[in-house]
Amino acid sequence: MDDKRDSYFYENEARVNSILLKVCAFLILFAPCAALASALWDYSALTYTDDLVIGIVAVAIVVISIILKRQERLNHLVKYIMLIGLHTAICYAGTKIEINIFMAYAIVPALSCLYFDKWFTVRIGEISYCWMLISLGLRSTVEAAYSSKYSPFEWFGVYGFRMTIEYIVMFLILLLLH
Repeated sequence: MDDKRDSYFYENEARVNSILLKVCAFLILFAPCAALASALWDYSALTYTDDLVIGIVAVAIVVISIILKRQERLNHLVKYIMLIGLHTAICYAGTKIEINIFMAYAIVPALSCLYFDKWFTVRIGEISYCWMLISLGLRSTVEAAYSSKYSPFEWFGVYGFRMTIEYIVMFLILLLLH
């Protein structure tokens, strides 16, 4: 019975890794599309440098994941690399003042539920929460420069507290679904 159960989870992990690898490969297309949109419509939320950084991160995620996926014994690392890489791209975009992606921070912990591993979801949730707070901290300095209402510390306190409450509620829902 345990062999059948372990086989199911191993096959599920490989299947979800393949799906997420396609999502990351699609992210590679984001960089040239965003650069083209910037050129055609003068959309300046992301600069060409930002597009390049997101594209390079996506390529690195895909290449590293493909290399690790081919080695059966390292297949379990692929899920960490892809999800943390996706969250890194989300957090990088979240540091830009023109982009409001506050609910996008929940995407990676939600995707971690596809693996049917409660402790993996907890670990990814903790890592994602730390990345989110770091990106909010970086954004607070930019927000304070544009707004005279809040200092960087006040902006971080307000939005960090709000995002912490949203994150806890979302995370409890995800854990209850397991």
